[in-house]
Amino acid sequence: MLIEEMNTAYPSLKWAFEDYHSEVGLLITFDDADGECRPRFLGHCNTRDAYDDHVSHTHEQPAHDLPLDEGRVEAFREKVAMAYDIGKSNWKGGKGGTTKKRQPAANTQAAPNYRQDPNGRQLTKAKQFLGLAKSPDDAATKSLVPDVIFIAIDVEAWEQNHAYITEVGVATLDTRDLKAVDAGMNGKNWHSYIRGRHFRTKEYMNPSYTNNRHVQGCPNAFRFGRSEVVSKKDIPSVLTSCFHHPFSSGSTDFDKDEVRQIVLLGHDTKTDIDYCHQMGFSVKNRGNLCDVMDTAAMYRHYSKEANPRKLGSVLEAFEIDGWSLHNAGNDAVYTVQAMLGICVADSGGNEEAKRVQDSIAKMAATFGPPRPPGMKAAGSGDANGDGDQVELPKSGGKGPPMSGFFTSGGAPLDV
Repeated sequence: MLIEEMNTAYPSLKWAFEDYHSEVGLLITFDDADGECRPRFLGHCNTRDAYDDHVSHTHEQPAHDLPLDEGRVEAFREKVAMAYDIGKSNWKGGKGGTTKKRQPAANTQAAPNYRQDPNGRQLTKAKQFLGLAKSPDDAATKSLVPDVIFIAIDVEAWEQNHAYITEVGVATLDTRDLKAVDAGMNGKNWHSYIRGRHFRTKEYMNPSYTNNRHVQGCPNAFRFGRSEVVSKKDIPSVLTSCFHHPFSSGSTDFDKDEVRQIVLLGHDTKTDIDYCHQMGFSVKNRGNLCDVMDTAAMYRHYSKEANPRKLGSVLEAFEIDGWSLHNAGNDAVYTVQAMLGICVADSGGNEEAKRVQDSIAKMAATFGPPRPPGMKAAGSGDANGDGDQVELPKSGGKGPPMSGFFTSGGAPLDV
């Protein structure tokens, strides 16, 4: 009704919903934020002078009650920056008060249209790929491609000109590496198997290209390895190599004839695909690409929230420390970590991990903490190769089967 009233009062406006509004929604909520991390009402402004006066006093707002966790504060800043960017960047006023939509950067090749699975199917398939499906023997799971490789990509562009791609991050997770490893709480036991890479564009290394208006860029703060400087013209070929053997592992022990299937992952994946095509890298033109997934959509389905969340906010929901966000390499790794957190939580894996932790804690309370290597237990016993004392049954004894709490190198083992 409001839109009809607007168009009636201003016939030249001709405003209507577009796909863009369906994607981002019409509301930005702060219901998930801490009580301190919320927008603060300063007053009404009817004139430019009144507005300037309010702005001049913002530094006087109390900061002592902000959370000490920088990650939570950063998530709030990201949401405010998103609100500001949506209002400023996507619609710009033209002459005579008319509005026009922002045009894409010059020489930008639009990403091809593709049909992603509905949000629920993305999450279900991701769990099946990771071996977290509740029914691993059902027909749907058996029909999936086995041992896929997740490759997450994140692109950072200069906020003053999105045609300048300053950073690209790639993170790789081979599900074949996870087969004998328990996921742990929020999938954190799998984090060490994620391979992260960070590429910086040589032509845009000058600090003047570091974002600081809407978000705080940190191109020098890659936390998962060493950054690699690549010329703008070489970025497409470098990214292409990430989608082929050895998939950023550095290993030479692989079957060159084996075709490994890839799942492309992102947080707001379409934006990163558009940037890839802008650089001349057709990320979807891969013969071994079997699926495309978006952690923003996956989390939205998992949480049943109306609006998608920024990456930092998703990480916070799964108690994952997201330091130095807006570094493309870090964000790519964090995107994979977020996907693992969503899948493990939705599959009930966190409850199982907590049960195991409680069981270990109960045994430790009964038998005491594991002994350090080399410490002898009271009483007699034979020592194993690590110097730990292990009580052995007497020869020929008919006692009950052995079961209990043993140690090896100081780590608890269930036997």
